[in-house]
Amino acid sequence: MSHPLQMTADELLNEAIMSTPIIIVEGNDDISIYENIIYSLDMDIEVYASENLKISDNTAGCIGVKNSLKAIKLYSNGIDYKKYILGIIDRDASVFIGDNNNIEGLFVLKYYSIESHYITKEIIPFIINHVTKASLKSIDDNISNIIFDKILIKLNDLYYLSLEALKNACESEYESLFRYEPDSINGIRKNSNFEENRIKLKEKLEELDSFAQSFNLSKNLDSLLLIVKGKWILEDFIFELNNELNNISTLCKNNHIRQCQYCINETYEKCLYKMNSRNEIKNIKRLILNNVNISELDYIRDRIQELT
Repeated sequence: MSHPLQMTADELLNEAIMSTPIIIVEGNDDISIYENIIYSLDMDIEVYASENLKISDNTAGCIGVKNSLKAIKLYSNGIDYKKYILGIIDRDASVFIGDNNNIEGLFVLKYYSIESHYITKEIIPFIINHVTKASLKSIDDNISNIIFDKILIKLNDLYYLSLEALKNACESEYESLFRYEPDSINGIRKNSNFEENRIKLKEKLEELDSFAQSFNLSKNLDSLLLIVKGKWILEDFIFELNNELNNISTLCKNNHIRQCQYCINETYEKCLYKMNSRNEIKNIKRLILNNVNISELDYIRDRIQELT
């Protein structure tokens, strides 16, 4: 028998029914996250990127996922395949644009992308515990609140930039200063026209506020998670988190948080909140994305558990 990647739609559906349920995702960034979620559930489910499937015509992204589900429906002969095959796509700008996501077996994330779910205060104790000598027991809510509130102020800088990109996605003829590309927000900031465009953007705030109002958006975290590209907001979140992590030992020394025992004894050089020397931003990103136990992912877990 051929490998599922090379199977026709009817063969793949039969494989999912008779052997192992299947989840189809947009691309290679998604595979490990969803496989880790499945592992945490102790379930036996295969995860495939749409671009690797014959039935999607080897098409990546949300189009590839949709193509796969449409092909399966065509050959399903009335079988309720939603119990055996699930396609998961990012919300991105599609909901605002009015794209047709009404496809059987298609599960659309509630935020812009899977990365957006990690912008949560809940992740902070986990990261502190992994990059310092502080135990989870010692990391109280006060530390998380201080760090997260500071980060959120910085993340608000993405609001109008992303509104501008969203307006461009919704209105093809709109002359936009910023678009949802490239994947890196730093790539945008390094553009020679960035500062000039930021100044021009300030002249559009009234227009953008009106646009935001039409979608009930405002300058808060919920709206940021809906309109900011997931990779952008995660990139900024990690950068700002790294800065704050480097400052926790100073907070501990100055008694702005509950002090560790070394700072109580004024042995500041041994502060338990000092960052481990080898921590880098790329390692923090890996730690964050490998943590699938956050509550923001619960609704995804619930949907996956419906597969039989």
